[in-house]
Amino acid sequence: MIQLSARGKAIYELLHLTVALLLLYAGAVLLAALSAAPALQGLSAALLQQSLLTFLLALGLAQSDARQRWLQNRLWRRLWFLQVLLSLLLQVLDAPPLLVNGGTALLLLCVLAQRSGGSLRLWRGSLLLLCIGLLLQPFSPSSLSAALVVFQRQVAFGWGSLCIVLWLLPRLQPSARQRLPSSARVMVLCIALGGSSLSLAQLEPPPLLAWIAASTACLCYLLLASHSLRALRGQHANASLAGHWLALALLFWLVGSGILGSLSLLPGAPGLLRGGIPAAQAWLGDSTQLLLALAGINEMAMALRGDNRRVTGYVPLWLCGFGAAFAGILQVCITFVQRTLTQLGALGAPASAGWLQPLQQLWMVCLLAWAAGIAFYALGYALRRRKVVLGEP
Repeated sequence: MIQLSARGKAIYELLHLTVALLLLYAGAVLLAALSAAPALQGLSAALLQQSLLTFLLALGLAQSDARQRWLQNRLWRRLWFLQVLLSLLLQVLDAPPLLVNGGTALLLLCVLAQRSGGSLRLWRGSLLLLCIGLLLQPFSPSSLSAALVVFQRQVAFGWGSLCIVLWLLPRLQPSARQRLPSSARVMVLCIALGGSSLSLAQLEPPPLLAWIAASTACLCYLLLASHSLRALRGQHANASLAGHWLALALLFWLVGSGILGSLSLLPGAPGLLRGGIPAAQAWLGDSTQLLLALAGINEMAMALRGDNRRVTGYVPLWLCGFGAAFAGILQVCITFVQRTLTQLGALGAPASAGWLQPLQQLWMVCLLAWAAGIAFYALGYALRRRKVVLGEP
């Protein structure tokens, strides 16, 4: 049994909701892969979005001044839980995007309107961009819709992901605390420039501008990985495995946004490859945010429990890591083979399906491994959760 303050109890409730939503997200991704139904794909995206936003709220509460009670109010948390349920229900009913996202944006704007202590400027900037994107998405023309989606993933959620990184690094490696302020400014700028360059790719820029954007994106994400991984070097006494999750997420960030993102921008890239890169890039981008959230949950849960023991084991780490990585690789391979057979035109539809079936089966196996990793993570989190009682505020 552990005794928590009102703020600690609020963080724990938000973490419970995040883990539950991530477990539902894994199931929705598997069902969408089996049926290829657009409705399930939209539901999986909504589940991931709500889970990441819920964790960002828990992170903001952890970073805020202990005297601030803007998220400790039980009524506010009940409103957030209700908003999550309503938004998912509206998504299932195929309601208009403004109706689905309106409640989320309204509550986030209410959070931003509150005065809060602590170092939350980057966190507030991330939430502000997310609110703007949620409100603009229903009104954006088709030519800008894809660019806005990429900007939301790479910059708005990217800044939120960076908040997790900057919160974790001093706890994993105390020696990184001194050089973190100067590195943080560089990393914020890298995400803004790199993410904006990737969103530019959706607008089909001229070749010269595309080359400049590709070089900028690659350099920015290399600098981001360099500054982050440098702070992780050396031995540390933290046993939560958050450092392992963080290192894996940074590798995904570099490969998905830096390397694949740059390839998608190159005007001379073969059309056979460019068709499969955006899907793999989006998958690795979502996986990066998920891995960072799992790293933060590990560290927060360990800190709330008050003991230096890992909350989940290595099995979820390797299943999620290898499953997501090979699923991304196979996405590129399936698209490459499919487009090659289509352009050659030498084989009919049954023969083409025979060529693609082994790759698609391997892809499903990778997704099953990835989903099993999330399920094992949720199981470990639930089994090692202790009974919480409310202590002094």
